[in-house]
Amino acid sequence: MFSRKEISKILRMVVVGACTAWGVVVAMLFLLNRELFFESFKLWQFHAVVAAGGAAGHVLLGLVNDWATYIRDHR
Repeated sequence: MFSRKEISKILRMVVVGACTAWGVVVAMLFLLNRELFFESFKLWQFHAVVAAGGAAGHVLLGLVNDWATYIRDHR
């Protein structure tokens, strides 16, 4: 079975990988069809929400990991 530290590291890698993949997809779409991005404000809103959610999830995961490490070390 995985330890908490290993699970946290795996989840962090998954979040970072997903955000990176999303950024690559958005960049490719932007390069292929710039007019679509500049004309559609709702599409920009969608990408902004997804990016903010990914960043917030990554920060939250880091805070939970730090909190768990603090609790473990100060028992």
